[in-house]
Amino acid sequence: TLAQSWSEHFAHKTLTCKVLYTQGELPRGHARLNFAGRPGHTVLPDGSVQIDTLLKSTVAAATFELIAEGVDWTLSVFKDNSGVVAFDDKHGVCIKVETHNRPSAIEPYGGAATGVGGCIRDVMGTGLGARPIANTDVFCVAFPEGFAMGEAGANAAVEVKPWPLGHHAPAQKLPKGVLHPRRILTQVVAGVRDYGNRMGIPTVNGAVSFDDRYIGNPLVFCGCIGVIPRSCVKGEARQGDLIVAVGGRTGRDGVHGATFSSAGLENTSADEFAHAVQIGNAIEEKRVLDALIRCRDEAAEGPLYTAMTDCGAGGFSSAVGEMGGKLGATVKLEAAPLKYD
Repeated sequence: TLAQSWSEHFAHKTLTCKVLYTQGELPRGHARLNFAGRPGHTVLPDGSVQIDTLLKSTVAAATFELIAEGVDWTLSVFKDNSGVVAFDDKHGVCIKVETHNRPSAIEPYGGAATGVGGCIRDVMGTGLGARPIANTDVFCVAFPEGFAMGEAGANAAVEVKPWPLGHHAPAQKLPKGVLHPRRILTQVVAGVRDYGNRMGIPTVNGAVSFDDRYIGNPLVFCGCIGVIPRSCVKGEARQGDLIVAVGGRTGRDGVHGATFSSAGLENTSADEFAHAVQIGNAIEEKRVLDALIRCRDEAAEGPLYTAMTDCGAGGFSSAVGEMGGKLGATVKLEAAPLKYD
């Protein structure tokens, strides 16, 4: 619990720390960036820039500026499992995108499948429940034609550099412990496609980027879009609520998912952390979705629950921690259904 809570995956230590940025020499024709007046940026006397937190001062800054100016269509942002923006007077749109790079590098089909499955689960676990309606993805891999089958020696140095668009590198031997980019691309496409199809959720668009510098660490971005009633955007656990776990049984797969995703990739990672890639169960997730929507909508007095979240890379400890952080909670782990004795 402590290791995953302080891992890069959860705590985002790089994105939330202070950063001192110095602009180096710029290529001819490129203007220097002007940081004056940017929120969370302080220009120091020597020209360097101190950024308070990368997350709030860059990625999230525009959204917070819009809210401060009076924008009213950001129903729930930077606080729940997915962001929610207004669609009309009755509905909001949930949007969730995340990476699944490390798992996809060692087990591309399963890594991409649970990547998109996690985004679907995050949309389902937003507020008091949303219905996922579409998936999306972006894949960044090395040129499939640029690498020869077979492995280089354990200590061989492999020089990887970008090549002009439309041209491929001379065939290089794969570094030890690295899967061939053709296999990675084929399998991550199949993983996202199959998981969505089994749940009846179409993959409506995607993109792929090729660069040989992705040979050791492909980037796999998965996303899901959902629809939620505006009355269900927010939920809150209450004193006396029961904690109910719904979905697949607990097994050894997925254990260390958060800490593995936060570590550097080594040529031994596929052997050491194969168990860290969760084995997805799209059919079970579809059954959970159908039951969830019924529990949310069919009772006259409203949803049959007060709050919900998903069991992501941190499993029960992160899910219960998110819902019970202000109240405290008692958890009976021995009651968790298991895949095997």
